[in-house]
Amino acid sequence: MKDSREHVVILGGGVGGCVAAYWLSANRRLRKNYRITLYQQGWRLGGKGASSRGDSEQHRSEEHGPHVWFGFYENAFKTLRGCMRKHAALGHTLGPFRTIKDIFMESHEGVFYHHDLKNDRWEPWKMELPRYAGEPGDPSPCPDVRSTLWRMADHLAMNLSKVGAFGPVVGTFLKIAEHFLRRQVAWKPPMTCPVGIQPGGPSGWASYLSQRLVDLAGSEKHWYGEPVIGRLLKWLLDYIGWRLRRMKKRNPTGNALRELCLADLYRTCLRGALVDLLLRDETFHQLDRHEFLAWLKIHGAACPSVTESPFLRGYYDTPFAFSKGNAHNTANANFAAGAALRGFFRIFFGYKGAYVHRMNLGMGECVFMPLYRILKAQGVHFEFFHRVEKLEPNQLGNRVARIRFNRQVRLRDGITEYDPVKEVAVPHGDQPPVFWPVWPEHPMADQLDPATLPSPGDPGLESHWSQHRTDTVEIADRNDPEAGELERFDHVILAIPPGAHADIAGPLLERDTRFRTMVETSESIRTIACQFWFNAGHGNWDGQEHFCELTMGGSGPDPFNIVIDASNILKTEATPGATHLLYLCGPASNDPGEPPAGSDPAYPARQKAIAKATSLDWLRKEAELWPGACIPGTTQLDPMTLYHPDPDATAQQRLDWQYFRMNIDPNERYVLSTDTSAPHRLYPWESGFNNLVFSGDWCRNSIDIGCVESATTSAMLAAQSISGYPTRDMLEGLQYE
Repeated sequence: MKDSREHVVILGGGVGGCVAAYWLSANRRLRKNYRITLYQQGWRLGGKGASSRGDSEQHRSEEHGPHVWFGFYENAFKTLRGCMRKHAALGHTLGPFRTIKDIFMESHEGVFYHHDLKNDRWEPWKMELPRYAGEPGDPSPCPDVRSTLWRMADHLAMNLSKVGAFGPVVGTFLKIAEHFLRRQVAWKPPMTCPVGIQPGGPSGWASYLSQRLVDLAGSEKHWYGEPVIGRLLKWLLDYIGWRLRRMKKRNPTGNALRELCLADLYRTCLRGALVDLLLRDETFHQLDRHEFLAWLKIHGAACPSVTESPFLRGYYDTPFAFSKGNAHNTANANFAAGAALRGFFRIFFGYKGAYVHRMNLGMGECVFMPLYRILKAQGVHFEFFHRVEKLEPNQLGNRVARIRFNRQVRLRDGITEYDPVKEVAVPHGDQPPVFWPVWPEHPMADQLDPATLPSPGDPGLESHWSQHRTDTVEIADRNDPEAGELERFDHVILAIPPGAHADIAGPLLERDTRFRTMVETSESIRTIACQFWFNAGHGNWDGQEHFCELTMGGSGPDPFNIVIDASNILKTEATPGATHLLYLCGPASNDPGEPPAGSDPAYPARQKAIAKATSLDWLRKEAELWPGACIPGTTQLDPMTLYHPDPDATAQQRLDWQYFRMNIDPNERYVLSTDTSAPHRLYPWESGFNNLVFSGDWCRNSIDIGCVESATTSAMLAAQSISGYPTRDMLEGLQYE
């Protein structure tokens, strides 16, 4: 029977592709109107977020790099909440986990490593953020732009008292407030923590006053909003900036420097937002013409450099914001100001519940396993082992006419559809084994025609340098009169990052100037990642007994600027005796001698060897971050503290057993948000072709930073542009445009 529904073809199975498929098939009306086919190279979903379980008996969770979900991920949590409810209703579980609360754990702390050059040591600066009402993705209202501004003003006011120079100012300000309010104002000192800054929650006079000031500044409801309140608040922030710059000239150290750096970052962002967003009525997107550090200098920052402020360096490290991947050269720091400011507000002040949520499983299992199962239940068809080779326009240049794929392998006779899910039994001591649904490290050959499998020397079906192909598959636009018996499509969702567009969409780029400009100005970089399992005891593990949570750190020693203790994952692995699991990640410099696609099958193996050597060299030099892993009395790594399933393994065997990777393929490179690329990003519906929309964290979506929320928001916008669903009121964060 002929299917009369509109056919939506999705190219790419990362967050952008899978979430677009989810919303396009979310209800009965949509499933009646649309049939969806998702094409994915290789054997698993996930893109940059893919993870798998290794083939060994330890069933290690192996990631492209560390992942966390921030508390402002409203659209991502909304999507996954709905997915997990359907998942449980169908009787599915993720091992013993059934709900979204099972697969995430709240986290309130962040660590920023400060390099004390005078003493040549790394100091952890802890920052603890309060818990706000609600949960990300629940129906409660989200903070708007002004709410995030007054939260920031509140935090600034609560912390200025910790900077010694502001003690008299705070006291004088309180006396003035008491006079005008005709009542005593009880000063609520900031909460204390063992180290660093712990911003207070929105309470007391500081909250009330900062909220009223921000509401009035730039307000058109009251004549005195902009000319009086706005400019008085600007004057106050300018005065605070002057005092902070004077303090900076005294070369503070220790706690004074830590408090100065944080107060300066808060003050400068608040002053810049007040002037540019409220008084000048600019948008975040218009600010993208500036680089963030230059924008901070415009607004009088005392520490406008990533070398001066670990807080600022840590914020740049999170999105790998260094052009060409050269994080060691701070002159390459590049972060579009609008995207950076928007992200800063939302990450630290625009969240609900906890500011960050950590996964208790790998990203592939937490996110893509339930998504895959629900998409199957909603009628989405998957074509694994299909690598996109070319998108071609029609003669008029206004539609995608043909899509050509390399079908990498064929299925065995009698198998009509590849099943990518593997169940592994993970033993836990004397307890019965737990069965986990996982993405295997390699495709399951028992479902595949052995005559079509790649040769032993091939780098793998996900590799850009694979030379393997079985045959060619073509599909055509429904309006193409010459397509004959080819499979037809009505809509195409391009969910493959722009690093691959020159190869797969070159003819489209020639036809549309804006699309070509977006791709040509887009910059993506390699990332290097590794995972280390330790059997070191808990005593003095991180050198700071006051750390009450697993470390999540930024601004670490190059190249591994991001450091995450993911020891909570250990309970899902068969690694008895391992006490700590560290995920490390950072930008990697581009290789000017990178060979063309398919020309050098041995290239990925050489790059992995470089990743391993770099990782082990870094660990030997920087082991002082974890004294519990050092040879007693030294800052040198004790390799015997590394976990190995064989307790008698040698030091070299323990080093070799760890996990290393270099993310070099176009679809796994990280897309930067630079001041030269962000202004040229297009919305999902602005491709220039009637039947083509974009989906991914690389197109314009009101966040414009590479993250799960950005990819999810763009996917929802892509689905909306095709079907009208989800409706605009169902999307969060669009007010930050």
